[in-house]
Amino acid sequence: YQRRVRGYFGYSQSSDLEDHLYNEWQDISDDDKNSLQNELDCCGFYNETDYPGSDCVNATITDPNEELVGCENKIEDIVKEYFKIIITIGAIFAAIELVGLITSCLFFCCLSCCYETYNKYEEDEEDMQAFLSRIEQN
Repeated sequence: YQRRVRGYFGYSQSSDLEDHLYNEWQDISDDDKNSLQNELDCCGFYNETDYPGSDCVNATITDPNEELVGCENKIEDIVKEYFKIIITIGAIFAAIELVGLITSCLFFCCLSCCYETYNKYEEDEEDMQAFLSRIEQN
C-alpha cells in the first residue's frame, strides 16, 4: 500500500485529496484493502458500511460500544506525513544549493581580487625595472 500512498503527494495539500483517495480505494483489489485495513486497524474507507465484503466487517467486536473506524483519516495522515518528509528533504537540498552558490561567489570574488593584486604587483615591478635600468644607464 505504501507505493500507492506515495503517489498522493501531489494531492496532500489540495481540497480533492479525500475524493482522490476514495477513488483509489475503489480501484484497489479486495486483498489490498484487507491488507491495508489489517495494517492500519480500520474498516472500510469511511466506515465498515462502504466495504461490505471486508474481512473486518466479519470480525467480532467484543465491546458493544466499540465502532469500526474507517481508514480515511489514517491514510490521509500517512500521506501528509510523507509530504512533510518530502518538503523537509527539498528544503535541505535548497539550503545546500544556496550555501554552494554563496561559496562559489565568494571564491570568485577572492580570485578576482588576487588576480588584480597580482597584475598590479607585476605592473609595479615592470615600472621598477624600467626605473632601475634608467638609473643604471645614467
